[in-house]
Amino acid sequence: ATKILTSSEERYKNLVEASHDLIWVLDAEGLILFVNRASLDIYGYDPESMIGRRFVDFVPLDEGSKQLARFNAAMQSENSTLGYENRVFRNDGTIITISTNARIIRNPQGEVIGHVGISRDITEQKIAEQLNRQLSRAVEQTASTVVITDTKGSIEYVNPRFTESTGYTVEEAMGKNPRILKSDHFPPEAYLELWQTITSGRTWRGELLNRKKNGELYWEFATISPVTDELGVISHFVAVKEDITERKRAEALIKETEERYRALFDRSLDLVYLHDMDGHFLDANASALELLGYQKEDIPHINIPALLTSEQDITLAHRIIRELQETGTQKHPAEFKLRRKDGTFVWVELQASLVAKEGKPFAIQGVGRDVTSRRQAEAALRESEGKHRHLLQNLNAGVMVHGADTRVLFCNHKATELLGLPLDQILGKAADDPCWRFVREDGTPAPPGDHPLYQVI
Repeated sequence: ATKILTSSEERYKNLVEASHDLIWVLDAEGLILFVNRASLDIYGYDPESMIGRRFVDFVPLDEGSKQLARFNAAMQSENSTLGYENRVFRNDGTIITISTNARIIRNPQGEVIGHVGISRDITEQKIAEQLNRQLSRAVEQTASTVVITDTKGSIEYVNPRFTESTGYTVEEAMGKNPRILKSDHFPPEAYLELWQTITSGRTWRGELLNRKKNGELYWEFATISPVTDELGVISHFVAVKEDITERKRAEALIKETEERYRALFDRSLDLVYLHDMDGHFLDANASALELLGYQKEDIPHINIPALLTSEQDITLAHRIIRELQETGTQKHPAEFKLRRKDGTFVWVELQASLVAKEGKPFAIQGVGRDVTSRRQAEAALRESEGKHRHLLQNLNAGVMVHGADTRVLFCNHKATELLGLPLDQILGKAADDPCWRFVREDGTPAPPGDHPLYQVI
């Protein structure tokens, strides 16, 4: 019997020492009577260095009194077992969390003589739980919709944002398939491609046009990923979706605006163009291309310096660019003589403005009109005026031209002789100007009608 008892004790001792959990015995005063070899892994102390010390010696100071009070309460309690979690520090100074299940030890007289317990390091578990709580809180509070389904597509979880976005309550969504959101505006083959992607272990990303509980359509950008277990087998699917309805409306409005602008751009009778800050064309409408003699495919090869025909125009162009960089707009239109593709010339009146991108000058947009005919008419008028002025100056009769207010605008040589006045005393004077008064040879005043000026007029 003694041999059997010794063998049994040896087996239990081996089991205790082989345990990865800490097995310990305390006396009624809280002194450590026994710990197994797991103390080295959990506390960083060998059993010999722990035996005889108080258990609170291994508890952080801010928790020592609380742990001691719990120990004393347990010693006086009628309960035989208790479980709790607490923090302890290791030999290297780090603090860990342990979970303990303990039992009161009583002598044959029923008196409490100590504790026996098993403790397990749950630090990583607590960290994981904390992380899980943080992730759960983040999912609950995120502005994105989160949906988790099983491998058959049945909904197992939705966050509050799902209810806000779709109008379905959590209870209404549980166990349903996300098809409850399906609209008739999304092709079936797109859903098939989505399902094939995620069931093959890949992530699907794309836009979905879904329908709310009230029938309202809304756009979402979804990222749907498979979740695998420790064996790599897909166990769930997680969808994170962002409501992009407003963005899609804005994009549609921008597209509509761009189309309207493009129509105006292409159909405008004025020439409209866009070039970069170095003068290379980025775009030009049909009127501009026709005026300059180019085709659409020539646009990348058109540049402002090649169009300008004089140093004066080049200087003017540089001044306008500086003005645009400083103010963003060209205050006054300017006229340029431009060289067409075939070498002929046209006169164009241009007005430009600066186009910025991300707060920096990006391009220059200009609007202009062909003023060649006006320029030719002005030149012809100047030539005709010169001929007539030459003819009038050389007539043997006095000729004056005055405006409606009788002020003299022109006076030829013969008229100055007749009036006996230099030209600068005639031009600009009205008929009733005092300078025209004169007297006869006998000294008597002459009536205004007899003045040579009126005779000339």
